[in-house]
Amino acid sequence: MKPIDFKEKNKETLFEKENVPYWTDEDGTYVTCWKCGLLDRLKILFTGKIWLGVYSDREIPASWIDPNKPFDKETEK
Repeated sequence: MKPIDFKEKNKETLFEKENVPYWTDEDGTYVTCWKCGLLDRLKILFTGKIWLGVYSDREIPASWIDPNKPFDKETEK
């Protein structure tokens, strides 16, 4: 998977030699967008599994994976 650019981004950082665009707000929410290659999509289709890795100084940081764009949820409120 690769991080991809998206119109709502308001920042970008270099992480592991790759630019990672992200959106953040004053509450500490961070959102990135990732795109799967063909092989990744096939693996997800057949196994139904996806793994999430997060670097944090907290034991279990708040995080989520969602196929729906989180900004669309903001407009539904």
